Amino acid sequence: GIRAQFAAVRRARFAAIKVGALFSPAAVRAVARCLDEAPGVPVVWDPVLAPSHGARFADSAVRDAAKKLLLPRATVVTPNRQEAAALTGGRESADPARAAKQLIALGAKNILVTDSERRRTRCVLYCGPAAAPAWRTESERIAGEHHGTGCFFAATLAARIARGDSLPAAARRAHAETLAAIGRAVSVPALGAQKLIAPRHPRN
Repeated sequence: GIRAQFAAVRRARFAAIKVGALFSPAAVRAVARCLDEAPGVPVVWDPVLAPSHGARFADSAVRDAAKKLLLPRATVVTPNRQEAAALTGGRESADPARAAKQLIALGAKNILVTDSERRRTRCVLYCGPAAAPAWRTESERIAGEHHGTGCFFAATLAARIARGDSLPAAARRAHAETLAAIGRAVSVPALGAQKLIAPRHPRN
């Protein structure tokens, strides 16, 4: 299980931890206990509650457990617009800035919201108790369905934090790496010709 995997690498010197998809409250509890055994290590939590095209990956029990146990333990949470709405109980059309403020009020330290529903993609990093915008970027949305971008972004963000980047600098580098990865995406006809991010370690 999750606890056994963590025990196997406990002697490693963690510089950052990235948490991704969790599909049961028991899994959430196990991860929370593991994080408690690595105090002071930055944690990037990619909620993976809902992909940008609208499906749902986690039920209300998982969301409630994650809000209680992971939200306050994470250094930065990286929801897309739908995930931010799911975590706050709001509408998906709600203002991401408002959702970020609500999540920080619930115990999160920093929130990086991605919104790519429309023709443009916007990423904003909200930091500290005031949920002040510390970094943002906006660009034309790249056409097509690119699966894995959120996971790639969060993993690269964790890698840059591990390298010592400040959170805004890590976000900027992760965004640039993700755009480059989309440019190298491969088409998989068996999945409806949708594009997948090719597996690859972040640069540097």
